[in-house]
Amino acid sequence: MELTIKHKQIALFTLIFVMFSIVLMQGCGDSSTQCTAPAGSTITVTGPNPSSIAADTNFNFTAVVIMPDGSPMSKACLDISGSFAFPRNATQTGVHYQFYFSPDGTSNPNGNVPVSSPFSAQTDDFGQYTFSALVTAASGTFTDTISVRSGANMGTATFTIN
Repeated sequence: MELTIKHKQIALFTLIFVMFSIVLMQGCGDSSTQCTAPAGSTITVTGPNPSSIAADTNFNFTAVVIMPDGSPMSKACLDISGSFAFPRNATQTGVHYQFYFSPDGTSNPNGNVPVSSPFSAQTDDFGQYTFSALVTAASGTFTDTISVRSGANMGTATFTIN
């Protein structure tokens, strides 16, 4: 059976309509899957104990986001900052540490990416995100607060080099 031009036009129009519908439906996200932690969530940040260093040293930090119902929040969007992290503001004289996107800083065997403060990240399926900071030995002594935010929620960790 041979299709007429009219049948070909209808078939082409139907195909285009179906493809357009699929593209539109894929573009419509579920607004309930926001990545910002809901109000009342807790963010716990753990990091190194006060430390003395003789050489450049990598330190790991872990942020955990727990929703108000007590369950971990997967894929939570985080904003991470530290006032002594690179780049520092104009009134401060030296860089004390550099954030790295993944754990183990410059010692990460898979490579790592240095990031400026503040930077954005996202928790894993278990509501955790681990990042690192490289402290240079020439930094001297300092105490800083690492802040991790998601929406109106914030967790902090004190970071001390003696």
